Amino acid sequence: MDNTLKVEAIITTIEFRDFYESAIAYRYFIERNSSTSTIDFLKNVRRKLLSLYSNALNLPWVNLQSEIEYDNKLDDIEFNKNLNSISDRLGESRFYWHLFDPSNQDDTEPVCGDLVDDLGDIYKDLKFW
Repeated sequence: MDNTLKVEAIITTIEFRDFYESAIAYRYFIERNSSTSTIDFLKNVRRKLLSLYSNALNLPWVNLQSEIEYDNKLDDIEFNKNLNSISDRLGESRFYWHLFDPSNQDDTEPVCGDLVDDLGDIYKDLKFW
């Protein structure tokens, strides 16, 4: 028996509402152009992401059997403006180092990550709906 809910039923749940509200809060946070220190920006973006991920974990499983391609609702000018804003707020804290595959004991070469790219990708994914 399939225990997954239909999409129409999920969007009426409190779990979906909580996730949706955290997604809107993240988008708003990225879009606003208020000047803040790098430390404040990092603390606030961490809070927004924790809320977003926590609420996503509470969503019921949906087995999507669709390959629908959605239109991009974000034009390049707006997206680049937001990327520049993220970059300005991060300053020198933009880059970080991590192991690409920490479960592979032979892969110990550190990889440079880019928070502007990471936060921008999340923003772009949330902007589509």
